[in-house]
Amino acid sequence: MMSSETIAKLAGVTKVYGKGEAEVEALKGVDLELYAGEVVVVLGPSGSGKTTLLNIIGGIETATSGSVEINGQQLVGQSAEKLATIRRDNIAFVFQFYNLIPTLTAAENVRIIPELTHRASGADLSSRVDEALAAVGLQERAKNFPGQMSGGQQQRVAIARAIATQPRLMLCDEPTGALDLETGRQVLELLQQTAGRDGRCVVVVTHNSGIATMANRIIHVHGGAIAGVDTQEAQPASRVSW
Repeated sequence: MMSSETIAKLAGVTKVYGKGEAEVEALKGVDLELYAGEVVVVLGPSGSGKTTLLNIIGGIETATSGSVEINGQQLVGQSAEKLATIRRDNIAFVFQFYNLIPTLTAAENVRIIPELTHRASGADLSSRVDEALAAVGLQERAKNFPGQMSGGQQQRVAIARAIATQPRLMLCDEPTGALDLETGRQVLELLQQTAGRDGRCVVVVTHNSGIATMANRIIHVHGGAIAGVDTQEAQPASRVSW
């Protein structure tokens, strides 16, 4: 359930690439707040600035101006080391093309981040990995390598990896882009459950308007600016069609 607890806050955020005649303003004065327990879909065509917005929220890119806060911590002006710490402690990413390590099994891919960041160890870590794989229905694939799994299964491993880190904020860039309709629905349903059950904020960036029905809020991005915000009663992901 969506709450009034603010997970992320952007104020007057701009992002400029290049200089002089080559200058491109990818984001133009973006104001946005993200709350615990909600699913937010950022919707817009290619080149609208939605992926840039996701990267700035996640601290992968830095804003040219404005303020970006994650759990009350300011990202703008921080060192690369500090940004890495904030990402590690608060954010998990789900990318369209999985970013799994091919030489690690599904279970090893899920456990690597919480293990490296010392979020869990021993029996607690093993239990967390088992629970994350069970959540995506892949317990029987725990010992399989990415090359032994379908694209949909690899995407579910990527989501299990994100869940296992127990982030406050989960950022998903076109998470169903390489999936068939039924597998995509399963992925979106899992993201809904993650937000509602665990009180996390899940942000899904897409150009696909059909996915927007699963969101509590839809952020429309056009020309680097927020063109509108729709609040709605989220529909079950099982009804999503695209």
